[in-house]
Amino acid sequence: GYTVAFGAPERGLPEMLGLSPDDIRTAVADGRPVEPDPGFDLWLNTIPAQASEVVRTEEALFVTLGSLTLTE
Repeated sequence: GYTVAFGAPERGLPEMLGLSPDDIRTAVADGRPVEPDPGFDLWLNTIPAQASEVVRTEEALFVTLGSLTLTE
C-alpha cells in the first residue's frame, strides 16, 4: 500500500520535508531540486505544469491517485 501526503510550498510541504518555506522558495528560484526528508520513499510533483496558481486538494487527490494507478 501507499501513504500519500499532500502539501504545497507555502502550506504543509516544508514541515513534511523537514525544511523551512524559505529553503524551498530559494531552491525553486535558483532552479535547484529540493531534497525530501529521508522518511519519504518517493516525492512526486503530479501537476508539474499547472497553469493556475492554486490547485485544490480534491483536484490534486484525483490527479495523484490517477498517476499512482498507471501500470506503464
